[in-house]
Amino acid sequence: MEAGSRRLAHRGEEIDFRRLLWVGPLTVVTVAVASVIVRTISVTLFDITPDFQPLTLRPVVVSSVVGALGATIVFAVVGRFARRPIRLFRIIAVVVLVLSFLNPVVALSDAGLLMILTLEFMHVVAAAISVGLLTTLGRAE
Repeated sequence: MEAGSRRLAHRGEEIDFRRLLWVGPLTVVTVAVASVIVRTISVTLFDITPDFQPLTLRPVVVSSVVGALGATIVFAVVGRFARRPIRLFRIIAVVVLVLSFLNPVVALSDAGLLMILTLEFMHVVAAAISVGLLTTLGRAE
């Protein structure tokens, strides 16, 4: 990491970009696995048809990977330019999470409540894992 970029962030909010080389992939894999677990439990417990397209395995895994990868990239960019990157990233993550709730409600208005709630819960789990791993393990010591 460049010395200039370290001085930009407040103490305790510095990002270790070398750590992101393993924290990023860890975040992506963890989010994908957690999403598949939530999907599997929901399909089983709530008797959701496994053929419901948004809850089939491929879309769940692809959406999880893309979302966690996007979170990692945003975290790196915020970490490079912001004075308080951890704080700003958490704010961005909350805003994105709230906005993500609109997609299942609007796009799948004819889906059952349990299907929509499962998708919404998967968003919460993905956000919690992404923010948790990136802001703790991606922080410089």
